[in-house]
Amino acid sequence: MNPVSGCREYRCSSRAIRTLAALLAAKMLLAVPVVAAGETGERGTVVVTATRTERMQEEVPLSIDVVTSEEMRRQPARTLADHLKDIPGVSVSDGSIGGLARVNIRGEGGARVLVLVDGVRISEQKSMDGAQLLVDPAAIERVEIVKGPGSVLYGSEAIGGVVNIITKKGGEKTLEGSAFLTYDGSNNGLTPYLALAGRQNGFSWRLSGSYTDADDRRDASGRIDRSSYRRRNLNTYLDYSWSGGRAGVQYEHFWTDTEIPLAVSNGTEVDLDLPRWQRDKVSVFTELTDVTENLARLRADLYWQNVYKSFTNDIRPAGAPIYSFLHTRNDQDSYGAVIQSEWALGLRHYLVAGVDLYRDDLRADEFRERRLSPGPPFLPGFPQTSNYLYEGTQDMLALFVQDEWQFHPHWTLTMGLRQTWVESSLDRTTNPALERRRQSDNHPVGSLGLVYGGLENWRLRALYSSGYRFPTLQSLFIGTVHGSANPTLPNPGLDPETSHNFELGARYHDGRLSLDLALFYNLADDYITTTAIDAATRQYTNIDEARTAGVELQLSRTLEPWNLTPYCAMAYLYREFDGAMLKTSRTGHPRWTGRLGLRGEGHLPQVAAALPLHGDLFLRWASSAREKTATASIDDPGWMTLNLGLGTRIGRQRPVHVNLNLNNLLDKRFREARNSINDPGRHLVVSVGWDF
Repeated sequence: MNPVSGCREYRCSSRAIRTLAALLAAKMLLAVPVVAAGETGERGTVVVTATRTERMQEEVPLSIDVVTSEEMRRQPARTLADHLKDIPGVSVSDGSIGGLARVNIRGEGGARVLVLVDGVRISEQKSMDGAQLLVDPAAIERVEIVKGPGSVLYGSEAIGGVVNIITKKGGEKTLEGSAFLTYDGSNNGLTPYLALAGRQNGFSWRLSGSYTDADDRRDASGRIDRSSYRRRNLNTYLDYSWSGGRAGVQYEHFWTDTEIPLAVSNGTEVDLDLPRWQRDKVSVFTELTDVTENLARLRADLYWQNVYKSFTNDIRPAGAPIYSFLHTRNDQDSYGAVIQSEWALGLRHYLVAGVDLYRDDLRADEFRERRLSPGPPFLPGFPQTSNYLYEGTQDMLALFVQDEWQFHPHWTLTMGLRQTWVESSLDRTTNPALERRRQSDNHPVGSLGLVYGGLENWRLRALYSSGYRFPTLQSLFIGTVHGSANPTLPNPGLDPETSHNFELGARYHDGRLSLDLALFYNLADDYITTTAIDAATRQYTNIDEARTAGVELQLSRTLEPWNLTPYCAMAYLYREFDGAMLKTSRTGHPRWTGRLGLRGEGHLPQVAAALPLHGDLFLRWASSAREKTATASIDDPGWMTLNLGLGTRIGRQRPVHVNLNLNNLLDKRFREARNSINDPGRHLVVSVGWDF
């Protein structure tokens, strides 16, 4: 089999483990596909990529959704997270930060959802709930979302799912460009974006940048004090292609300065500020194709990434004369490499195998001060200050292998294995309450997927996948005092989380009717959470089990000749925690979420095809959410909003795009579950762009 034709015939992707020799000997040569996405392929489906190998989305056993740059352009939004939250099973939480948000997948929070930018993880070793989406939407080509454990493909942190952000690369012409201006009426935010790109003599390049300046957010009742933010984004890319390969380098920069509204709980004021959160990344790659008769592709990626966060926290307990101030600077360097080979082995096997390794180096400086309030101290011993330093590392090495086997014209089987070795250590600390420690583990994960295509226009799928998540440096060795009047202590005895995910799905597409249905059940063991050990202190701990079950549905039908498409995207989610101290199904997530709408395409009668129009009128909703802990119960009411999107394209050769969203038309005052800030009231988001 020719390796190129084999690659095209068996578009696959994913990650797996166990030594290649052992798997070959055992004939366990199969795995799960990783995603990417982008262009339209046969039968209107989206081409997705798994571990950089193209493949049709409909033939993937995983639940995968793709958001393209064209979709984001047509419906401009406040943040990247707003482009993702209408995907069934996906929600976003702001963590009280108005300009940024974390993605939740099937009830799993940001700490269990791995965020990748061009295949490189955004790692957070000192965070209460995982990585933020530190990327500007204007620089994105597409976003791929894997729902359910992606540990076979990506390792730890992917136990709940994966968000893989693919940025725009080089141009197609000698010189081309685009310019956008986006206005967000919810906070008077203005974002100019400019990109230049080109391709000539084997070289392809791109240079892009944007800057956002946003005032305080306004909800249906008025302005939310201290919710403004600023951010900037810079992206540069260069590659060189030759017959049989290419090599390139990329630099990414993201910076934000975000104010955080004052929070009051039981009379205690928590005053947070985030003056700097910055990400810088340098990556290089080389890729060879048609290396031998059987080796279709060989690729190596190397990267360095730095995430720096400066964070302040003032806490004033109710009725107490003492307040505390905390300033933390987290400086984390990440180094990594992925070496991947793809083999067309004949007998309808396509094998992907490789090695994945990274190191996170964390340095955290923590300044604490306790003083009397108000005014200067007047008692001996005040103010009380301390300055602590923490230095730690986490190293990970993984071997993965996958084989996709089309053993029958209508049946495709994929199995994947991945073996991970991880070691974490607190190398240095000046905090006398802590000591140097080391923790290590190794764990295999696997997956088994089956796709049946013997029915016209249908693809039926079944999947089993296991998940794995190793604790962070914060939960193991450092702990935290941010966001609360009480500290959360580390627990060096934490066990890694593991999970088992079972899923059935069906996809249908006939050019007019489109359906994607998934039913899933997930059982997680040794779930990491926090629990109160006394009235003033919490600690990281494992609970026995966390169970999740649900249904996700996407359905649309194009009505001809009107070119109108009614559609719905909705999900049902049930979660239950089962621990020694608490068993509850009130986990703070709404049972029902969804979007129901009518979109269409057309032209103004007087100008015909010169002015194409598109529109989308839709409802967005969520049912009530209840959360129960050992000490409190929180109820968030359900909500529904009415929204309208409109847009047009002016010109053909160098078109000007005008798109707008009229959000929350009925000016409802509401807050999405697990958020700390009210959503905006009635507002407009408009974007004007020019491709040249």
